[in-house]
Amino acid sequence: MVADQTGCYHASVPSPTAGVLLIGNELLSGKVRDENAYFLARELAAIGVRLQRVVVVPDERDEIIDALRDLLRRVDLVFTAGGIGPTHDDITMDAVARALDRDLVLDPGLEARAREIFGARLGPAHLKMAWVPRGCDLVQSDELRWPTVAVDRVYVLAGIPKILRRGFRAVQARISGGRPAQLASVYVTTDEWTLAPLLDATVTAHPQVQVGSYPDMESTEHKVRVTFEAADPAAVHAAVEGLLARIPPGEVVRVER
Repeated sequence: MVADQTGCYHASVPSPTAGVLLIGNELLSGKVRDENAYFLARELAAIGVRLQRVVVVPDERDEIIDALRDLLRRVDLVFTAGGIGPTHDDITMDAVARALDRDLVLDPGLEARAREIFGARLGPAHLKMAWVPRGCDLVQSDELRWPTVAVDRVYVLAGIPKILRRGFRAVQARISGGRPAQLASVYVTTDEWTLAPLLDATVTAHPQVQVGSYPDMESTEHKVRVTFEAADPAAVHAAVEGLLARIPPGEVVRVER
């Protein structure tokens, strides 16, 4: 990945890859149910970015640093979620700076904004959010009270889902993706054991298409949903038709393309 003069990141491959780093003890203890990885997975797929990994770590500096460096070795872009507030366990910004071998510095613009927002109540906790990695970009939007930090190939997002979504929308225009994947689904009454060899044959015949099989124990309409996903619509269509040719027509409930 390289950045142009506008700070936008462009991939050297048609479909850039991404990783999501979820940060927080509350996720690992089950006190909070994650919504952010699901949101980012869907949004990234929609702009042609392939999510390759989702990693969850506690609020521990070394864990965050190690996980971030590992992700940066594997993918083009990393989105962190959580740990950027004013409390003692909000250490993500410091960890990101260390992982990228940058200093953590007090940004004058963010300091001024903090003084404007909090006035006489301003204290060290408020100013903590004005410390950012040296040389980062502060991405503003009308939806955000506080800008989103982008540094190298890392986007630092809030852990609160509503704020994370606003932060992602702010940086989304900076991300140059590939062709969004085309998705089709076939719903069948065939059980998965009977379906397995038919899927194997389909996968062998259409290796460029990702094929997934998802049993549904609750539905009275179908037993399995089979999904087909690829950037090339023609490839998806061919794989769907290949499976349909192998399944008795009476066992196909419907096809969604």
